[in-house]
Amino acid sequence: MPSSIYYIENGLRKVRPYTLTRRITSKRRWVGRTVCEVFDSEIMPGETSSSSGGGKIELELLRRKNLKRGRPTDELLKGAAAFAATVEDGDTLVYTAHVHEPPVLFDPASEPTATAAADFGLEQKQSLEILHDDADCLVLNKPAGIPVHPTGKYNRNSLVSILAYDHGYTFVKTDDEKPGAASSNNTSLGMLTPTHRLDRVTSGVLILAKTRAYARRIQAELEHREGVAKEYLALVAISPQAPTAATTTDTPRSRLVPGQTLTCSVPLFETQFTAGFGRFATRLGADVISSTSGSSGDPAATSTSRKKKSQLTSAGGPKPAETRVRVLRVLGPHALVSCTPITGRTHQIRKHLALLGIPIANDPVYGDAIIGPLFIRLSDQVNALHAEAVANSATNTTNANSNHAPLVKLDYVEKVRDLFTEIEHAMRRKAKLANSNNNNNNDDDDDNDNNNIKTDNDNDEMCHECGADLSRYRDPAPADLFIYLHALKYSGPSFNYQTSAPAWAHPYID
Repeated sequence: MPSSIYYIENGLRKVRPYTLTRRITSKRRWVGRTVCEVFDSEIMPGETSSSSGGGKIELELLRRKNLKRGRPTDELLKGAAAFAATVEDGDTLVYTAHVHEPPVLFDPASEPTATAAADFGLEQKQSLEILHDDADCLVLNKPAGIPVHPTGKYNRNSLVSILAYDHGYTFVKTDDEKPGAASSNNTSLGMLTPTHRLDRVTSGVLILAKTRAYARRIQAELEHREGVAKEYLALVAISPQAPTAATTTDTPRSRLVPGQTLTCSVPLFETQFTAGFGRFATRLGADVISSTSGSSGDPAATSTSRKKKSQLTSAGGPKPAETRVRVLRVLGPHALVSCTPITGRTHQIRKHLALLGIPIANDPVYGDAIIGPLFIRLSDQVNALHAEAVANSATNTTNANSNHAPLVKLDYVEKVRDLFTEIEHAMRRKAKLANSNNNNNNDDDDDNDNNNIKTDNDNDEMCHECGADLSRYRDPAPADLFIYLHALKYSGPSFNYQTSAPAWAHPYID
């Protein structure tokens, strides 16, 4: 047996393949989707399709049926039947899988190995800049390229797990199924709870509460936003060819000067393209309703004449958002900017910078030469449709089949689906090209196996445990695991924390 669940290679922290059993209660956003879709998009992306060469997953779905008379009965689905089932509220999923976890960036600490890390056979521990540590909280400068929580394909390679193994902290009750729940070597460190989100590719201030009371207090302050200020650093591309959203004032990208301020207040919508168009449309307030064109009263005739039309409600749609940007320094084709998000939408800074025509220089989505302009067009189209819905809501009668505000009859699917699909296809082509390039790089040099996730059987192309095709698990380039976005400062009524600037910002700081 290996002496450690982790090992360090090529600037990456890797996890040796392991077997994981998890029990999950269905989330509200999963209802109406198949279990297979949920696995592919959120739980184990890309691992359930037989055509992808993924390993075996043992799955059970437990569903409780509440009968009008008598006791509730439990329905148990297994294997293919469970994957094909449509998720209902209250479903429980139990799955066992052999996991090949992706690597994350590794920044070695300059200090000698801590006892916790030595116990697991690591020669060095993960570098962490501690900003504050007391009885209430631990505040640190989160490294880029590492997710905070176990999520999707990341489990042991999450920050909570790394803090447990390298530094002896505990997050949840000890449970072998939860790698982040390693026993603390220092019981005085207590339990830690992240109080806010910070994306995997982003670095910066992360506040972890040691008590439930402190967690509730900080979360309440962040949610109410009164007296709360956040400042991010971003390195943006200022190519004058970049398009801007029609709904924003055109940004003089080629004339950015230090001290210049920009504001973007374009409403934003969720863009989780991997979840599919159905969820995207639902989040925007697009209702698919039934209308009857027959008047004979014949149920059969009514059924055959029933058509589904997609309509946008004025109650749904994009959410208000505002980001203020200040130019700090311009150097060549890039500029260092300070960003202050007034609201807190998902990917808000990344989206607003793209809409201003100055996307984050290495943003693989909103800064991509193909995906970025498509996102801007999609934003313009969605906001135009929503504005039309709001403008017409006062003159439309309320539809009896909807609990929302008056509906505006728009061919919503036709107008928006094409752009959404273009983005989906562009992202898939980009991922396929990146994987192909990795494979070609390996094939060009027989001595170069840096892009393989190695196991004890690292000379084989098939995993002996689950039969997975190991050629699918290629190392990403370290530069692809982060973006030039850093949470520099978080302050509120009862807290004020600031990190040092990230290394990529140093050439732009006097």
